[in-house]
Amino acid sequence: MGLGVTSPLSAVRHQAVAELREVIARLNAGETPEALGLVVGDRGTSEAVDALIDGVNDPKAPLDAAMIEGLAPYERRYAVEFLSRALARGDERVTPLLEALDSPWAKLVLEAARTERSSPT
Repeated sequence: MGLGVTSPLSAVRHQAVAELREVIARLNAGETPEALGLVVGDRGTSEAVDALIDGVNDPKAPLDAAMIEGLAPYERRYAVEFLSRALARGDERVTPLLEALDSPWAKLVLEAARTERSSPT
């Protein structure tokens, strides 16, 4: 959900908004933020996330799907959202990384990028 609400890819944005609505409904029904996984301690960032961010931000840096292997489970969703922004900007280098993440969100991002790129403006 997080950054997806402001994604430049409309399909990603719509899915994130749907998830946000579901969370709000569950909170209104009495579930706690803790039970919904909304409260987490400060985890910091790993070297794998830092390397991923640095690589994507350097247009000359080679990106390799192996960069995904070092991500902790909670970092993988952030990676999808971060990589989706790069893909929406036209950075095709991130496509193999999104494919390596192989999650429903990564698949949504890849499909949205393909669809929205091929749609007439």
